[in-house]
Formats: sequence, structure tokens, C-alpha cells
Amino acid sequence: KAPAEKKTRWFKFLMRSKDGSEMVERYVSDNPIKHGNSYIVYEDTPNDIYDLVNKFKGNPGELLIISSSRRKNVETRIVIDDAEYITLARTSKEDYIDVRALGTIMAKIMEHIQRKHWPVIIIDDLSQIIMNNDLNSVLTLIYQIYAAAEGPVTIAVSVKESLLTEKDKLLLDRYMEIYKPDDQESKGE
Repeated sequence: KAPAEKKTRWFKFLMRSKDGSEMVERYVSDNPIKHGNSYIVYEDTPNDIYDLVNKFKGNPGELLIISSSRRKNVETRIVIDDAEYITLARTSKEDYIDVRALGTIMAKIMEHIQRKHWPVIIIDDLSQIIMNNDLNSVLTLIYQIYAAAEGPVTIAVSVKESLLTEKDKLLLDRYMEIYKPDDQESKGE
């Protein structure tokens, strides 16, 4: 007989909102994915990143998903109903942000971080941002998110490993744990 799957336990807390004006419910679990830690997924096309996203399902409204795929396509791959989305495209359209507008992307990310108690930023295909900008600008964007956040922030990105040099990978691995799905082993500090 197969062992029973361990059920995630959730603990509910009342905490002050970031601006201190109200008490809000927050949920914390014994999930191995920890708030304040960051993760990188090396993959050619976004797939395993959605496994990681689904592990954050207990904190509705805390997630910001930045994707170059259509929102409907992303929503079919995750189990979270009320995540916020930024959809990237090569041109600015009504519900899209230009993938080359790193300043606008940064402003949207920082707006999300300031409104959330435990913000989680998911970039499901960092490769698209790198290919439409330059690698150093994108790495600077990630560093600026860490530097500008006043409290703990979780960032998870999916990227093609072939786009990064060994030096770039070492730099990212310093700030992020390498995530692999449950059937593979994760490594990190």
C-alpha cells in the first residue's frame, strides 16, 4: 500500500496590513517553499515554474505573475484564482506591457510589493525579457527588486539556461535556490 500523501497544514494569522491601517488574515503553511526565499527554474519553455506557482496557492492575492503568454493560457496551468497578472508583448496594447519597457515593469512590480504583506513575484519566462532587452539590464532589474523591497520578497523565475554564462548563473544561484519539481532534487543554500 502506498503511503498517504502528506496534507499541507495551514495556519491562519491576523496581521497588520503594510500601511498599518487594518488587520488582515494571512495564511502560513509548512510548505517547503518559503516566503522570502527566491527560486530559479532552468528550463527551455515554462513548465516546471507552474508547479512552483501552484505551491503558493495558500496565499491568495499575494502573487504577481509576469508572463509573455496570454493570461488565459497561464490560468489553465495554475490553481490560483486571484493572482495578479502582467502580460508582456512586443507592443503596448490595452492589457499588455511592452516587454522592452523595463522601467514600467519595475514600477508595476514595486507597486505590487508595496501593497502586499508577503509579495511573491513570478516571471514565467525570463528568457523572453532577456531576448528583447540585454542580459545585464534584466539582471539589474532583478537586483533592483531586491534592493528596493523594504521587507522579504519572493521572486521565482524560469529561464533558458543556455542564455546565461557561468558567471551569470553563479550570480543568480547566490540569490536564488534552484527549483526542481518534487520528483527531482532541489539544491541551494
